[in-house]
Amino acid sequence: MYDRFVYKKRQAVDNYSELAEKRDDWIKKNLGIHFDYEDGSSASANIRVVKFAIVNRLKSEPSLYLDELFMPRAIYELSRYWTHNGVDADTEEVFINMKKGSMSFFFQDIEEYGMSTAIYVLTSGDRSLIEAMYRPLGNAIFSLEVLLPLYPDLTGSDLKKFYSCQM
Repeated sequence: MYDRFVYKKRQAVDNYSELAEKRDDWIKKNLGIHFDYEDGSSASANIRVVKFAIVNRLKSEPSLYLDELFMPRAIYELSRYWTHNGVDADTEEVFINMKKGSMSFFFQDIEEYGMSTAIYVLTSGDRSLIEAMYRPLGNAIFSLEVLLPLYPDLTGSDLKKFYSCQM
């Protein structure tokens, strides 16, 4: 399923630099970080810097959990980090605080090609991250009642089919 999203994105995106620019702009504006990609630093080192900057901002400004301009991209970036580096002490804290905030941020299509944080996490195959997300949020996050306002054309059979793909 994840491969289908990647394939769809490749078809729709002629140049990944547009997505990278949007991401870099968000990182500069919200985290005050500017990456010099010619300095030899690795992508994994950069995403680690982003992860800690997001977590530190959330700890110092808990109101950001409700910020619709900050949190959707933040949770997506954190999920990317946790998918590649494993869950850590911050994972549960962030998901617990997301429960207090707006869970709808999990379903926003950050890259505009069908890949929300919820889909990214579920299709990653990272069972520890999936479990870390479910533990505080519970199954209600993927209930039809929660998803319908976000996806008006969704039916119960669509949801059942999606869950069947995950088993």
